[in-house]
Amino acid sequence: LEFRRVLFRSVGGGDGRMTAILARSAASVVSIDPDAELVRQARANSATTEVEFRVDDIVTFDAAPGTFSAVVLALSL
Repeated sequence: LEFRRVLFRSVGGGDGRMTAILARSAASVVSIDPDAELVRQARANSATTEVEFRVDDIVTFDAAPGTFSAVVLALSL
């Protein structure tokens, strides 16, 4: 699949493994997770600067309608 013009929001980004897969093809990725330690690990593991990592959750995350083309909740419970 070609995602170069798609903005993704990865919810429950965890240690960044799924985020890294998305970042290889997406124009932009914002990864959020409520666990500050997992966000720290994800930043440390990231091989790109194209990902914005945030400590946040799906309930409090604020984004204008239309900001993201897709939202990915992989392995998030």
